Amino acid sequence: MKNLILATAFTFTSALGFTTASFASEDVKVTYAVEQSFIREFGMVKNVSWTETKSDMYRANFSLYEENISAFFNHDGKLVATTITKDANELPAKLRYAIERKLKAAAISEVFEMTTDEEHCYYFKATTDGKAKLYKAYSNGAIQASTIGLQ
Repeated sequence: MKNLILATAFTFTSALGFTTASFASEDVKVTYAVEQSFIREFGMVKNVSWTETKSDMYRANFSLYEENISAFFNHDGKLVATTITKDANELPAKLRYAIERKLKAAAISEVFEMTTDEEHCYYFKATTDGKAKLYKAYSNGAIQASTIGLQ
């Protein structure tokens, strides 16, 4: 659970900055276990950029099937979380409808889908009258304010 919380916190503060320019960043050396786990999970992906997170995990940024993906591994090679950058219009229809009802005129941005062993959810930033707030949501339409602060 601690890894999930750390991954979620760091994911939001770092995944939103993911662009294809990330491939040019300095890579860190990952452990053999992490490298092998990555290959098992995603195959022989090219142009992977590795960084070490503040929460002591390895983060792989890469593109697969035209999606920008970040995968988070602990030092033992366990995949802790995967995020995929999304556009607001790619959210499930039921969730989009719930956002429209609950947040009315808010501008939705910085959307990503997060998958862990324990859950599958979405995070997004909603801005109303110049005030931004982070939300966590599910495909069934459930939306809650996130306890993770915006950076």
